[in-house]
Amino acid sequence: MKQGVELTRFPTVREARFYEKTGVDETVCLACERRCRIKEGARGFCGTRVNVEGKLYTIVYGDISSISANPIEKKPFFHFHPGSYALTVGTWSCNFSCPWCLDPNTEVLLSDGYTIPIGRLEKCWKHYEIITYDLERKTLAASKIARYFKINPRSKGLRAFKIVTKETGREVIATEEHPFYTPNGYSPLKDLKMGDRVAVYPKFKEWLKESKLGDEVLVWETIESMEKVEISDVRDLTTVKPTHNFFANGFLVSNCQNYDISKNQPDPGRAHYIGPQQFVDIAWMNGCEGTSISFNEPTLLLEYSLDLFPLARKKGLYNTFVSNGYMTLKALDALAEAGLDAIKFDVKGDEEAYEKYCGGVKAGVVWRNARRARELGLHVEMVNLVIPGVNDDDDCLRQLVETHLKELGPDTPLHFTRYHPEYKFKAPSTPIKTLEKARELARSLGVLFPYVGNVPGHKYENTWCPGCGELLIKRLGFNILSMRLTSEGKCPRCGFQVPLIR
Repeated sequence: MKQGVELTRFPTVREARFYEKTGVDETVCLACERRCRIKEGARGFCGTRVNVEGKLYTIVYGDISSISANPIEKKPFFHFHPGSYALTVGTWSCNFSCPWCLDPNTEVLLSDGYTIPIGRLEKCWKHYEIITYDLERKTLAASKIARYFKINPRSKGLRAFKIVTKETGREVIATEEHPFYTPNGYSPLKDLKMGDRVAVYPKFKEWLKESKLGDEVLVWETIESMEKVEISDVRDLTTVKPTHNFFANGFLVSNCQNYDISKNQPDPGRAHYIGPQQFVDIAWMNGCEGTSISFNEPTLLLEYSLDLFPLARKKGLYNTFVSNGYMTLKALDALAEAGLDAIKFDVKGDEEAYEKYCGGVKAGVVWRNARRARELGLHVEMVNLVIPGVNDDDDCLRQLVETHLKELGPDTPLHFTRYHPEYKFKAPSTPIKTLEKARELARSLGVLFPYVGNVPGHKYENTWCPGCGELLIKRLGFNILSMRLTSEGKCPRCGFQVPLIR
């Protein structure tokens, strides 16, 4: 990507609203609490803020990665304009960690039986197909490449390791979170140790002769050594096929469909620009009642949102954020002043979960911001994606509920949503009983409106009166089937006042 004056001519490049100069060639970004110190010509951790000649610029102003009209319940907002639709947009990259990458010299198996270093695909990946493997059907299939990535691991604080197998001496260098297939399913590299077995193939030609993989072609090799290595850049790709895996130096590894957005570095030269007024016009023409700045993280579109929200308000639209909650207080205050009406915070778990899986960010920042949002008069709902082995233990759930009550009070909705192995983790789907346990814990401790999410048809995706147990809002997934509330928002049976904005 070009730098300097030429960069600033693109419509998606605007001077950042919140930053400080700390030296001749260094700026500190104040959009999120990472507070990246960015040297001349460099990007911040999220990849969307660039220091150009001592000024900080956002390069994703109105750079929309996807746009669609969604039910507000999908965010999920259950107590904010239920049944309405919001025009939802997102942009590239993310301000949390997403560290699955390989050494540029890693050989990738192509559909024609040859291999190519993944680094050489940088300029031509659209012209190749690679081999993927369906774990359930045990079949090979060719897949086009959906997206290609190049990342500086040091900018993301990533460690890289080289593993070598005992049987054939094959080796590969990858970042610590990259998943390798083992007898127990996919495991991140950092969790592997000497003596563990990983899935590999013996010869390319033998693989291509077989339509189904058997013991004679899919073999296990033993890790003989692991060592930390330094590497200047790493690469990865994502497949069109939903199997989302491929072969790297013979190892069966996984990638993620959300790489397409979270790890793709934004480029103003290929941006899809939608101006704030155009956004409002699209929302209005499609019958939407509001806006929603969403995936992967709306704070990346901070400057854009500050210009968009007043225009949306003027047209009678509400404004929402679907956030990981890591913006600075200064940014949050500015959003509220510009016209933000409601914000949903994803809370990942306790401090240990954030440290291990979110690149060392702090859970306390999210709760601080949620409390501040309530003080600013914004509608707030909290969501916890419950993941087996990560944040589903009793102590973690209890701490989360107690913090919720302390910081936000009993009437703030709290959603416990079901995880499926489609993103960074390969653990099995969250048992529904675990979600029910979390919901019951929250209710017993005093949360008035705890919900179970991502389980369509479950009784606890409905809103029940905390006073008498009456069914008030019946839902099926993102659809509202019935609503029984008085015009004042009270339970028709006992008169309990439900905190609901309509």
